[in-house]
Amino acid sequence: MAVKSKTSRFVFIAVGCVTVVLPHGCDSAARRDSANDVEVLCDRGLAYLDKGEYDKAIMQYTNVLELDAGHAAAHYNRGLAYHKKGAHDAAIADYTKVIELRPEFAKAYNNRGAVFCARRQYDEAIKDCTIALKLDAGHAGAHFNRGLAYAHKRNYDAAISDYTKAVELDPEYTDAYNDRGRIHSLRGEYDAAIADYSKAIELASRHTKAYVGRGLAHTGKGNCEAAIADFTNAIKLDPTRATAYRGRGLAYAANADHDAAIRDYTKALELNPGDASTYSVRAWAHYFRHDYDAAWADVKECKRLGRKIDADFLAKLRRASGREE
Repeated sequence: MAVKSKTSRFVFIAVGCVTVVLPHGCDSAARRDSANDVEVLCDRGLAYLDKGEYDKAIMQYTNVLELDAGHAAAHYNRGLAYHKKGAHDAAIADYTKVIELRPEFAKAYNNRGAVFCARRQYDEAIKDCTIALKLDAGHAGAHFNRGLAYAHKRNYDAAISDYTKAVELDPEYTDAYNDRGRIHSLRGEYDAAIADYSKAIELASRHTKAYVGRGLAHTGKGNCEAAIADFTNAIKLDPTRATAYRGRGLAYAANADHDAAIRDYTKALELNPGDASTYSVRAWAHYFRHDYDAAWADVKECKRLGRKIDADFLAKLRRASGREE
């Protein structure tokens, strides 16, 4: 999508990022005899961006820049297309060119910050988003993206402050509620997390990540039935989301339903076979069912994937199974 969306972001993961298309007619220096060509190419590029056909959009804007190398909007929108397809170096180059041409344009700093965040260059992301906010104090997306960078750096107070500012500026900013809920949950503030996830779901009833996040918060509070209901809703919305199966497995395990937990962990591993943490929790479930061979098999997979096994669990499994490995 080429315009700002309140329910989807580029990063994150995600997590995602805020991007806004610069209208193509705001700063063209093309010669009069090529102005119509530039206008047509810009219109085509914008149409391709809206349809998610990023390679075609890039081609149109590249053609614009061959006619007018100083066309800031073409650099910006081509940067957006590169950004959307994950070509981060090219996106940064175009956003940087926009900043050279239009140093007062806050959105270019914000978008470049979003790409830096996707590249895990969090300090650079924070710097760009801060400049964006100096230029445009009301830019909710820059607060969101800076909050995301702070969250990755585990500066949770700063992240919550930015997410809070984002929702003050834009009360329908779904992802800001969702991501603030995640930080509250990480800090064990489950009631606050549930409130934020619930607001995200109120704004976007198909927000799968919010259902998963609220389910984890309910699990943290010991509300297993509510957690199971949220994870089940997430699975209905997206049957391929491994984290929903893993989360529901954790809720079943907390409710001492280890058979159901194993079924969900197994499904999660079918969808994401490289998730060592799910092998780890499934090993515990097998242990509680006294299926020690299966528990050892999961321990072996954890080690193969490079995950350190809890020493207390290994001691319990050795005593119960009568074997060392």
